[in-house]
Amino acid sequence: MALIKINNKKLNFKDNKKILKEIRNSVHPNCVFNKGNGNLFPNLLFILDNDGVIKANFKCKPIFQGYSEQMHGGFISAFMDAAMTNCLFSRGIIAVTVNLSIRFLKPVKIGDSAVVRAWIIKESKRICDLKSEVNQNGLVNARAEGKFMINERVIS
Repeated sequence: MALIKINNKKLNFKDNKKILKEIRNSVHPNCVFNKGNGNLFPNLLFILDNDGVIKANFKCKPIFQGYSEQMHGGFISAFMDAAMTNCLFSRGIIAVTVNLSIRFLKPVKIGDSAVVRAWIIKESKRICDLKSEVNQNGLVNARAEGKFMINERVIS
């Protein structure tokens, strides 16, 4: 059982899914991807699988459009950054993005659903390297690599 301390409150959790929810609600409550923002941003429900990969499904709304029928790259980047941040939250790590590299492979089509996934590839005392991707209709549409500076580890 993990013991975490957030805002001077000690909490016990059996699994990373509860840790993710508590950290997200405690230190990141106003993120546009946490609360949603009317019709613009969805409230992404991140799910952690047994392999440590976090994922969320989302609808590619017309408001996300860049070129005709295609999701804007800035939104795609933001979704992958949010997934990587929440992946770290699930491990009890609070960190900020210091570098984000995106590779756009195929257009993400407006009107269809997509999945954003993220996972840790390397972790040191102060830095975590992660990867993320957006998939639509069984294809990888975009990939990202991110470097995050750790502010705090809340699991002891």
